[in-house]
Amino acid sequence: MEKYNTQNKTKEHLLYEAKIIKELTMHHVIEIGLTNIGRWKHIADTFVSFGMVKPDYNLDGFIYNPNPPTDYTPLKIALSIIAVILFLTIFNNISTKRLNTKLKSEIEEKELVQEELKAINENLENLVKDEVEKRFEAEMIFRAIFENSPIGIVVIDFKNMKINPNGTFLKMLKYEFDEISQMNFLDLVCHEDFTSLKEDFVFLLDKKYISINRHICMNTKDKELIDLNIYAKIIKNEHTFADKILVVCEDITQKLKIEQKQKEHDMMMFQQSKMAMMGEMIGSIGHQWKQPLNVLILMIVGLNCSNLDNTIDNQKNR
Repeated sequence: MEKYNTQNKTKEHLLYEAKIIKELTMHHVIEIGLTNIGRWKHIADTFVSFGMVKPDYNLDGFIYNPNPPTDYTPLKIALSIIAVILFLTIFNNISTKRLNTKLKSEIEEKELVQEELKAINENLENLVKDEVEKRFEAEMIFRAIFENSPIGIVVIDFKNMKINPNGTFLKMLKYEFDEISQMNFLDLVCHEDFTSLKEDFVFLLDKKYISINRHICMNTKDKELIDLNIYAKIIKNEHTFADKILVVCEDITQKLKIEQKQKEHDMMMFQQSKMAMMGEMIGSIGHQWKQPLNVLILMIVGLNCSNLDNTIDNQKNR
């Protein structure tokens, strides 16, 4: 008794405290020693409201449980992991199988496409080869025609009007290639045709004209004028529009001289024919005049003869 009575209270006083405490414990309502987690949680919330406990308190393990429930969480986690791994493995196998099937199909399609592309490539190579051969052949034919043509051919660069002539054109103007290759095409044209031909070239480049077919005069190296009939057309490229003009020139100087001589001869023949017709007409008029004159002459001769025979006097007497 002395061990627990540190305040030296009397027995009666201690019994009184025990009685009051027993009433306060309300043992008839709540059994002494009963522990409820809800009550402790309510007490903890009360302390939190007074700021005596932090809101993130945890009562796990606060009350002793002699028969704690078995914690299957690690087992569940392990089973979940195994299930996920199994699912992923199955999914991976299925995906791999599908992917392999798809890859196999794509490889087969790719091989077919490669074979088709190879065939197309071979076909294109053959077409390109044929086209190159055709172009080369056409170039050779054009070059042969260009060099050996009996008429003059000139390729003009419209930017600077520099010319690339063939041999026949050089012979027409009596120039050497080195001399004429640095000259302007329009500088070779006579003054009367310069402006009109330049306008024709501009219209040709602007596609207002499809081609040019006209007569011009050009100056030779000896300052002589020659008459040319030219046909000009744009040189077209399948991929780009080249500012070049192909001009075909025909020397018609001798032809015009012959035509002029023929005209003069025809005019002379016409004048001769006209004079002959006039002569015939005058002869016809003279013939017509001769008929009454012949009658008059005969009458005069008859009168003379009658006068000689005194026939007129006798006729008067009668």
